[in-house]
Amino acid sequence: MYMNVKDFKAALKEVWQHGELVSWPYRNIIFGKEVLDRYYSDFKMAINEACTGQSQINIGPTGILRSFDILVKAMKYRTKDENRALVSNVLVLLSKLKKSDILNLSGGNIIYESEIVASSYQTAKETSSDIVHRIIALLKSYAELIYFRSYEISQEIHGPYKLDSSKLIVWHYRNLRPEKLIDADFLLPFNSVLIELFYNSSVDIKLDLYNHVYQIGQNLKDNFSIGSVFIDQKLTSIEDLKELEALLISKIYKLYTRCKQLNDTEYIQAYINTLWYKLSLISPATNPYQLSNHDSVMISDSKDLIKIDHRILNLLF
Repeated sequence: MYMNVKDFKAALKEVWQHGELVSWPYRNIIFGKEVLDRYYSDFKMAINEACTGQSQINIGPTGILRSFDILVKAMKYRTKDENRALVSNVLVLLSKLKKSDILNLSGGNIIYESEIVASSYQTAKETSSDIVHRIIALLKSYAELIYFRSYEISQEIHGPYKLDSSKLIVWHYRNLRPEKLIDADFLLPFNSVLIELFYNSSVDIKLDLYNHVYQIGQNLKDNFSIGSVFIDQKLTSIEDLKELEALLISKIYKLYTRCKQLNDTEYIQAYINTLWYKLSLISPATNPYQLSNHDSVMISDSKDLIKIDHRILNLLF
């Protein structure tokens, strides 16, 4: 497992090198020791339960991995041995959630069995490339507005899965209706959208540890072949997609208006609620976090404050 821990640090550095921690459109929240320590403890408990099979995970592997944006900051209050044990448990859990290459070192996020890929190809049909790719962009925006920086609670991108004449990329959006966080009027009337798209085999597609899609030279939209879109596991028609696009636009507008109206205290609490909601999807036993007067939390418009010195990773685990 030691080698995997080394690989994990290398994969994190690669993600952060591309600006993951400094390229966020919303205002930044900086946590103090109290909040970070509680997040570390609750994350550790959730991962331990998931590793022993005592909880049913309702989030993709990327949702677990992206927690390290915050965990790395919490690790400085823990011992190196404790941090390394936590990372090792995360890697064990990832090995259960993925079929191969748990750190995406080959540029793939592989979750499907080959039999599922073959079945998906049989289900796929010709559809409008424009509308399915617009819906992907709208779903990402929707997820960002309900989960802020933690949009991975909803979005999991996986693949590429290679067939003889094409490559499959899957966009899975789950947890689209978190009524524990937001009033139902702002939310979509369903919980999941699964989008399976087949592209020309010549397309060069890679996914990094944090689910960023990299394509080299060729536009995905122009190289789309066939695909399927499922809403709550029901296969959609082109008419369904048009309705979905219009519904997403209306919900995004309402959510954006709501987000802009939050004051600083409401914004901080909403974001903290989101972080602990994610932990509850790993372990339902997780309790929400309620801010108290002694908790150190601040909001800043300075993106420099959330940079992490990559050299400290070797000191942390």
